[in-house]
Amino acid sequence: MGAGWILGNSLDATGTGLGSETSWGNPKTTKEMIDAVHDAGFNTIRIPVSWGKHTSGSEYTIDSAWMARVKEVVNYAYDDGMYVILNIHHDNSNAKDKTIYYYPDSKHKEASLKFLTSVWSQISEEFKDYNDHLIFETLNEPRLVGTNDEWWIDPNNPNAAAADSIATINTFNQEIVDTIRASGGNNSQRYIMCPGYAASLNGATAVGYKLPDDTADNKLLVSVHAYNPYNLCLGDNSNITSPTYTQFDDSGKKELDNIFSTLNNKYMSKGIGVVIGEMGISYKNNNEAREQWASYYYGLSKKYTIPCVLWDNNAKNGSLKSENHWHLNRKNCKWGDPNVIQAIMNAMGVTNVSIPADDDVVEKKTQTISGTKTYTKTYGDKAFALNAKTVSDGGALSYKSSNEKVVTVDGKGNVTVKGAGTAKITVTASENAAYKSATMEVTVKVNAQQLTNAVIQSIADQVYGGSAVKPKVTVKQGAKVIGSSNYDLTYTDNNKVGTATATVKFKGNYKGQISANFNITLKTPAAVNKVSATTAKTHIYWEAVPGADGYKVYRYNSKTKKWKTAATLRSGTVSDYVDSKLKAGEKYAYKVKAFAKSDGKTYWSGAVKIYAATKPAKVSIKSVSASKTSIRPIWKSTKCSGYEVYILKNGKYTLAGTASASDTSFKITGLKSKTTYKVKVRAYVTDKAGRSYKGTFSTAKSVKTK
Repeated sequence: MGAGWILGNSLDATGTGLGSETSWGNPKTTKEMIDAVHDAGFNTIRIPVSWGKHTSGSEYTIDSAWMARVKEVVNYAYDDGMYVILNIHHDNSNAKDKTIYYYPDSKHKEASLKFLTSVWSQISEEFKDYNDHLIFETLNEPRLVGTNDEWWIDPNNPNAAAADSIATINTFNQEIVDTIRASGGNNSQRYIMCPGYAASLNGATAVGYKLPDDTADNKLLVSVHAYNPYNLCLGDNSNITSPTYTQFDDSGKKELDNIFSTLNNKYMSKGIGVVIGEMGISYKNNNEAREQWASYYYGLSKKYTIPCVLWDNNAKNGSLKSENHWHLNRKNCKWGDPNVIQAIMNAMGVTNVSIPADDDVVEKKTQTISGTKTYTKTYGDKAFALNAKTVSDGGALSYKSSNEKVVTVDGKGNVTVKGAGTAKITVTASENAAYKSATMEVTVKVNAQQLTNAVIQSIADQVYGGSAVKPKVTVKQGAKVIGSSNYDLTYTDNNKVGTATATVKFKGNYKGQISANFNITLKTPAAVNKVSATTAKTHIYWEAVPGADGYKVYRYNSKTKKWKTAATLRSGTVSDYVDSKLKAGEKYAYKVKAFAKSDGKTYWSGAVKIYAATKPAKVSIKSVSASKTSIRPIWKSTKCSGYEVYILKNGKYTLAGTASASDTSFKITGLKSKTTYKVKVRAYVTDKAGRSYKGTFSTAKSVKTK
């Protein structure tokens, strides 16, 4: 099918009678017009036709003169060997209209089908002998006219009204295809284009949309309309000087790439043909952008073998700038934008074409942009305005930064410094009626800021844990905190106790280097809940401290109320100490501090207190008195916290009770008379930590109750 062109705003005008063809301002279509389209390299022509107002009666009989005129225009192109797309165009009514030809919802479905099948039955009969160069298109942009859903639906989750319309459109397409096939002749194998909702990309990919079942193999084509990028192609009046409405850039290319790849993945890759039956770009004194757009769009058309058909309504200077889809001057059959048409043919690889320029096509002048082309700034500098201007009657200037991490630029050319580096700002003077577009490249180099007053805030003392110490730091320039992404942080002398150094070397937006010292201290030893003792010794324990060179042990003197050095242990791996030559039954308190030698200094840890006691001396029982039901052992006092008295019963010693440190006897009651019992006693000491140290049992004594 190659490149396509649309005879817009002619046979699709919604008037009555043969005069409706010119009612929208276009001249009557001639063979010369169609020949000009063919000679320019177009191989497909889409002829939109509105039929409703050319029908009569309840059976919608098409006026024979109108049918003959449509056939005459079809033959202009058909005789040139072109592919012709014929459709039902502006007959999608508003649900509020007095006369409704068709409306795609379930409420109007049956009445709509009567119109659609009747009209298509007559069209099919008229053209059934034409070969496959004639293609039928069931509907044009079927949609819920006059509603909020008219032009946009969510393809993944259409609302109830949209879902109903999609289902109704499926029915319309199916009934029309069945009607065409049943008419016989070449219609049994004719290619038929079937749109989804509004003929949009969303409609063609919406949940629920499906192609009809068909008796012919692979003869149904998905029909899609794609005026993209939208702002450039159909932008409204108020914004036509804005770059997004007049220029074709990378974002527009990405948008088109997405459309074609989506259609390819959804249909073409599965053997289902697609035709972009309408696409176009309104004229806004921007033919350079239109050339770029046409070249890229039709390049994708060739790449994906998806035919694209260009909307042409012959409107050049209409008040509605979004509708100036002007290409062929139908009065003289010359082209108002020959370079745009040539770009299409170049993209499609079409040669030997004739594209005569319209009489008022004037070669535009070249405009230049003058101003400063190089700026050097420092991170932290204030925003500045570019010095750029074009000729007095030149196009509007727009600006784009190549790297917005370095600088951004607004629509007025005001530049904001964002980071160190180099960026290129492209200044574009847009095309207008007199001048071609022009560009100037401005280089902005942003140097890193030298931080002369930056400081590392005081670093708290760090406790050595056996591996390199790497504390977090806070860096400030005045009141501003400099984030860690702006510097590299290194340490020296940080794998031992002593003085270490943190060094910040700035990078990215800043430069310079600062350092701060911090202390690495010893961990305070931790006590272990383990103590052993004899009557003359205590054995205390602690956890070894990483980095320690030794420990100093202090014993508390309760008489002088002072701590006195008990021992200095010169090994960092030692974790216990035995204190000897002590008195039995005494409580003791110790402190243990770690030390380390570094940089010619001695560093001390905090102290841990450890409590212990010596075991009390062996108790000596002096005598045991007895009554009928009790006995009382009497012993010699010894230094302790208390006594435990045991009695032998049933061959086993059990605790009869405890006595205080001041007691020297204990009465055991509830015994049997005239019975011999054995008793023994031992002293115990409880240290300040609550641990108990048991002395040796006395020699057992026997006594008989009376």
